[in-house]
Amino acid sequence: MTALEKSIKLQAAIVELAPKSWEVQASLANLYYYGGDDATAEIHARQAVLLNAGVATTQKLLGRILVQVGRSQEGLPHLQEALGMSNA
Repeated sequence: MTALEKSIKLQAAIVELAPKSWEVQASLANLYYYGGDDATAEIHARQAVLLNAGVATTQKLLGRILVQVGRSQEGLPHLQEALGMSNA
């Protein structure tokens, strides 16, 4: 088991303990994103955005995932939202 796989396993266990934490969801989304599992990353990034839409990093992450999987029309608004937040 790689270090990334171990990290995903541990973070998934934390998500089970705190499913309503946007930070925990975003952390797991990031791990899946860097592990190349875009579908699962999207699920957790969406959950993080639903839990707290006012965080630029989660909006950016969801936008990047969507653009990467070829859903630019859906992803660009999240990236624009993130950019607007960071310029505020």
